[in-house]
Amino acid sequence: MTKGTPSMGKFHTPTHGRCRRCGRHSFNYRRDRCAHCGFGYTRTWRSYRWMKSIKERA
Repeated sequence: MTKGTPSMGKFHTPTHGRCRRCGRHSFNYRRDRCAHCGFGYTRTWRSYRWMKSIKERA
């Protein structure tokens, strides 16, 4: 099996789609969770400290 272009032809099934909560194209079909807002994984919105600016932290 080669590693180049022929292998890339197998990626024809969509991995992400439209999220019901945030509306972005970030809902992972395999994991059943949204990469942007965390829908399907947690009830609260996905947020981390590194996402906020320095002004908001202080």
